[in-house]
Amino acid sequence: MSNIGLNSNIYHSTRTYLDLLNNFLIDANYARETGKTYSNDDVLLFFKNLSDKSLVDPEKQLLRSFFNRFYKEKRKDTEKELSDIANNLQKDAFDEKVLRDIEALVDVLKFQCAQSYARMKGAR
Repeated sequence: MSNIGLNSNIYHSTRTYLDLLNNFLIDANYARETGKTYSNDDVLLFFKNLSDKSLVDPEKQLLRSFFNRFYKEKRKDTEKELSDIANNLQKDAFDEKVLRDIEALVDVLKFQCAQSYARMKGAR
């Protein structure tokens, strides 16, 4: 695969899940302010898949590698952190900390998305 094709695939994958997490954060924050309901099913499935040790989906393995690097810099265990997020989402008992943790992962995806876009354009 060419570099452009590779970076295009990385961009597409990160953009898809970046949108998923961004939309969830918007819905969750809006629901907290208005008391309306929202769905976390897709986000819950996303975090459950990422926290699974036997993950075989190449796209999710790529995302997990980005998160691994992020958590390694923070000296945290990726599987534990992703599992904690999934468990809190499943219980529908998440607080500001969980939202901040998801926001941090959104920042990771934003960075990767920007990097792959820059590489496609030849800027980097």
